[in-house]
Amino acid sequence: SLEIEVVDLKMPKEFPLSLCVWDYVPNRWFPSNTDAVMKDMRDHGVNVFPRPGCEPKGEVDQQGRLQMDWSPLETELKRIGEGSVLLFHFHEPPIKHPETIDPEVKTRYQEQYLTALRDYLADRGRSYDSYAFYPIDEPGYAYGGRIPVLRETATMLHQVDPKFRVYTNPVMALAWKDFQSVAPDIGVWAPNMRLVTGALVGDPRMTSILSTGNPVWSYECLAQVRSLSPLRYNRAYPWRAKFFGLSGIGLWTHSTTNTDPWLKGEGINDEFTLVYPGETTIPSVRWEALRDGMEDIAALEILADRVHKAEGLSGLDEPIARAKATIRRGLSEVSELSDEAFIESRDYLRQGRRRIWHAPTDVDLYHRLREEIVQRTLKLPVERP
Repeated sequence: SLEIEVVDLKMPKEFPLSLCVWDYVPNRWFPSNTDAVMKDMRDHGVNVFPRPGCEPKGEVDQQGRLQMDWSPLETELKRIGEGSVLLFHFHEPPIKHPETIDPEVKTRYQEQYLTALRDYLADRGRSYDSYAFYPIDEPGYAYGGRIPVLRETATMLHQVDPKFRVYTNPVMALAWKDFQSVAPDIGVWAPNMRLVTGALVGDPRMTSILSTGNPVWSYECLAQVRSLSPLRYNRAYPWRAKFFGLSGIGLWTHSTTNTDPWLKGEGINDEFTLVYPGETTIPSVRWEALRDGMEDIAALEILADRVHKAEGLSGLDEPIARAKATIRRGLSEVSELSDEAFIESRDYLRQGRRRIWHAPTDVDLYHRLREEIVQRTLKLPVERP
């Protein structure tokens, strides 16, 4: 017989970690049923949306006035909903103007555009922390060739409004000199997890990033990801982020690919997608493992909140100590379990060298941690008396 115990605990409406999956929905594989696809993403915790092309289009008319078409942005804001973070994917405002234009005049139009964009968002209840600018992808690639564009865009944005946030997702190859040149202008960091792992050995880039007080997320982009255990990679990812003190994670990609995920044997180096196309989303085990990990950390946060509220209350020293030990041990054990999956390359491997898998004891680890988190939480008061 099967016994199901329902405990007196409830998951929060929002996950404590931000999540980005570069979905670009509606896209080739999900051209319709957009509401259902977006709901599935939100149910899994996705709340960060890079959106190339959603920015308003500007045009200078014959009288020299800047006219704005807000319809692309209006559509996107409705689609992603409240509580989301929008990433604008451009390095300069898309303004159509005469081919020959004085640089100073062009700068004034850019300032008008960015000011209007800020005010439009503010009028719709969107504060600075609900959007950011994403000028380039993965600084550090191309031998630093993308750095000048990032620096120039950040300078332009902050001359208009120092509160504008610039998002960037650097890779391991980011040179120290390039890092230093852009670091003061970055408002949201999302280094890849291999760069994040450098914090363990005092990588000065990560030491600096983690000390800024700005949001620090991470991202992953691996080709042969199906060779990794969903428990040691996808489910462990939120745990690993929490271990390093991050506030969000990212995975390329929800469904952005030219390769049909259903075709076996095709796209061995294009296994990025987390879902399969159908009438609506058909989840992979990786997608559901990621949600399990997001829920794990949500449960861990509930326990941590109970610990915080119980500190100093009489008679709770032992349950508090046990709860802290569970949190500390869980983060350490799952992070250690995930080390191999997050450090080894998964790109262009030879056949026979693909799998980094899990053991039955790894399955047991997650079961034990879930059980411990529940039991430790129930031993502590919901609120201070």
